[in-house]
Amino acid sequence: MSKQEVLSQVYPDELEYIFRKKRDREIKRYDNYRHMMIAIAAGFGAETESGEPLYKVYSQQLDAIIAQMDSAEPVKEKKYTPEDIDGELDKLRGLQGVINQTKARKR
Repeated sequence: MSKQEVLSQVYPDELEYIFRKKRDREIKRYDNYRHMMIAIAAGFGAETESGEPLYKVYSQQLDAIIAQMDSAEPVKEKKYTPEDIDGELDKLRGLQGVINQTKARKR
């Protein structure tokens, strides 16, 4: 089984969590860029050719990126019932069987 198959078949709920965490890291990274840019632009008082402060232009662009990433729909966490847990365990047992068959062929 490929890594993608394992993730999508055995851990579908965890994929949403992984993507949410990845998006949060990206938002934080752009937020850090904003803080660096503010410090640099404010120190130099830079302006565009039209006389608009460079800080304002970059800030608007970063705000747009962060807003776009922030507006993604939040992931609803799944409520697990004992039946769900049993189903997940059955999937894992099936996966273990596939792994054991693959090991047996390699020997």
